[in-house]
Amino acid sequence: MIQINWKGKIGYGDIVSPLCYAHVISRKNDCDVELNMHWEHERGEKFKDEDIETVDSRMEYLYQIVKPVKRFVTLNHRFNEKINYNHSNYDDSDKFHNVWYMEEKWKQGDYIVLNTTEKNHQQFEDYEPRKVWKDPIGTEGFFEIDKTLSKRYNIIKVDYSMKTEDVINLYKNCYAAVGYHGSTMWLAKYVGCPMVIFSGKRNLTQFSFPWSVVLNDLKHFSLEDNVQVSKMKMELLKDEYRKYIQTKNIHRLRSQRT
Repeated sequence: MIQINWKGKIGYGDIVSPLCYAHVISRKNDCDVELNMHWEHERGEKFKDEDIETVDSRMEYLYQIVKPVKRFVTLNHRFNEKINYNHSNYDDSDKFHNVWYMEEKWKQGDYIVLNTTEKNHQQFEDYEPRKVWKDPIGTEGFFEIDKTLSKRYNIIKVDYSMKTEDVINLYKNCYAAVGYHGSTMWLAKYVGCPMVIFSGKRNLTQFSFPWSVVLNDLKHFSLEDNVQVSKMKMELLKDEYRKYIQTKNIHRLRSQRT
């Protein structure tokens, strides 16, 4: 058995990544995995007071719908526990290190799921200027996208305030996911749908979302073309991913990573 300890945080990427990583490690090394999430807060903590879900219940739901592996991946929540590192037994040397999916496969529909910061209490430039790169076009840019695409498509906006199951159900039958680097785009990755992501750090976003089309402005945004490229990437990456997932990496795992 491989035991993975992970510092619990509140974002979707912070719960999708460890869940998928644990299943990747189990599949690659043909072993049972124990994933221990260490939360500094008590059971029942919410990202925002008005949220309808707790952070740990979101992760539990995603764990329930994950594509199973031959061996066992056990998820444990440890509350009121602080660890001084981010993760143990960790190897992020490849872009596929946290690529795993929910069991039900994506089926293309005819609507667009739009992931924006519109309903955030504060924008990145107001509370964390270092993260402005995650949303280079801002609310004004997504307003233009919404106005343009709504002439041809039904647009459904999603954000942190929604129930995780509802967001998953929207992504699993969408035409494509469009949005900034963060929030529910990690659920789009978990579903495995085409993605168009706006980001000021192309290489980092491409590494995090391997089959996405990454743009830093609206000049090259052409939905149908971008989605077609994303779908082509999905096909082209299949063989590379298959080779990766069949190669053991237990010798590369580091005890702790800050």
